[in-house]
Amino acid sequence: MEHKNNEFNKPPKKKFEFSKLIIVTCCVLYLPLIYFTLKYSWTFSDSTPLVVVIGGFSGIVAAVCNAYYKKAGLENQLKIRASMKKQDLDTSQIDNQIENDLNIEIDTHGNG
Repeated sequence: MEHKNNEFNKPPKKKFEFSKLIIVTCCVLYLPLIYFTLKYSWTFSDSTPLVVVIGGFSGIVAAVCNAYYKKAGLENQLKIRASMKKQDLDTSQIDNQIENDLNIEIDTHGNG
């Protein structure tokens, strides 16, 4: 008996992370805003909206991008640490890096 739609043969769905949704939303909102602001400034010869948009919203987008890349970097460090532990390798260097980035202490004697 052969099943065409066997659940065990399907690859697992990749979860779309909330942080990616935030960064995509900010970029999707930011690019048209810059376009229409530039168009307005060119049409009416007034650069006031450019100053407001670039000064205000660009800072928000930069902060969101910074937070996302920091989070992604820390997640990668934790994945590297976990794979090193599985292979019984010395994790002291990666532990020090994570401690410095997160300002925490990692329990190297426990299950951590």
